[in-house]
Amino acid sequence: MTERRHVVEGGVIVRHHRADGTFYLVIRRDDDWSLPKGHSEPGDATLLATATRELEEEAGVRCAIDGPGGVFTYETGDERRSVHFFTGTYDGPVSTDKELDGVSQTLWLRREAAAQRLTYDDLREFFLQATAPAPARAKATWWQRHDVRLDRLASAIDVFQVEVHVLGGRSSEDESGAARRRASVDRLVELARNCVASHRVDAGWESLQTARRLCLADLAPEERRGRARALRAEADEKLTSWRRTAALELLEAPDPLPAVNLQEAARLLDEHSMNVYLKLRLGRTALPIAAGLLGAILVALAFAVGRGWFDALGEPGAFVLTDFGLFRGAAVLGAFGAMLSLALDRDGASLASRRIYEVVGAHLAVPVARLSIGAASGVLVVAAVQSSLADLGQAWAILAAIPAGFSERLVRRSVESLDISASNARPTPRDAPGQKT
Repeated sequence: MTERRHVVEGGVIVRHHRADGTFYLVIRRDDDWSLPKGHSEPGDATLLATATRELEEEAGVRCAIDGPGGVFTYETGDERRSVHFFTGTYDGPVSTDKELDGVSQTLWLRREAAAQRLTYDDLREFFLQATAPAPARAKATWWQRHDVRLDRLASAIDVFQVEVHVLGGRSSEDESGAARRRASVDRLVELARNCVASHRVDAGWESLQTARRLCLADLAPEERRGRARALRAEADEKLTSWRRTAALELLEAPDPLPAVNLQEAARLLDEHSMNVYLKLRLGRTALPIAAGLLGAILVALAFAVGRGWFDALGEPGAFVLTDFGLFRGAAVLGAFGAMLSLALDRDGASLASRRIYEVVGAHLAVPVARLSIGAASGVLVVAAVQSSLADLGQAWAILAAIPAGFSERLVRRSVESLDISASNARPTPRDAPGQKT
């Protein structure tokens, strides 16, 4: 059986916004209604150039390209064709009486009417998928409204999709396999976008990472060598045990390095990053819980002091646990010391400390933890000073609560260590499919 010849084409799905709605361009070629598309010519540097040229030749339209629209694959005669569509917006005058390059008629129709006008069912289904409204984000709870992880994931998806279509403009020895791979990549990117809309950050990153690994097969030989060096250095630094051994063996294969080796090594690094990230999530979940429990203990302790449950420890007014006013003063001064420490530390904070909120997730967790630890430290230090053999007097004892509040820096340091670990676990420049190292 003779293998079908594979042809790569470019096309554009054009929309035109008017006061009464959005209309899409369809063209009539012979007896078929279709979308503007065609094969590459020698002067076309990329598939985008092919698509825009075909649009102008077949419909007399120039439009602003918005982005990739997907890959449509079909068979005709002895050929298998893959059309890389782009989406564009046209804001000029609309004309339907043009006859250009074999096109007998052009129409601007609403989305559903344009889909029904298309002759072939598979193209109609592709058109409806490519023009479907973007899924609305699920209503965010109050703690999700400023989740920078979602914004970062959405931005990474946008950048990656552009890079994918840059790779799509390259020729390949196995065009059929490349077309199937890019169709899979498009589906994975769409899945990642749906995950952003439904606030499923982890699933979104997993889909995006899988798509990135598939694109490694489209790298040129020199790009594969550079990517292998980057992966080898990353694996040597981050991985341990069997993952490190397996990744280094995969990347030490003789040149030319098979794409599957790059993909498997990248998968091992992605698995490691996800494992570290999940451990960090467990650790950062404990921080707001610990802060809340510490605050609750302070409130309970204040209630006990106010009810006189510790009066047996000394005369009222002589000891922090027997005088409610003294207790409140120590707690407030300890919290004041914590805020003073925070203010003094803000300007000199390291890059890691500025990313605290991204790691902790709940925006109030760290401030509450710092206040709680400062207040508790103030009470404990005042109690320790009053219980010591040196009689410093009540005034000096209560003032000791202020420097005690600086112990809240332990929270910052612990979260910084989490953030540094998270930085090592986050996707690195190796993930960009077209980037050379």
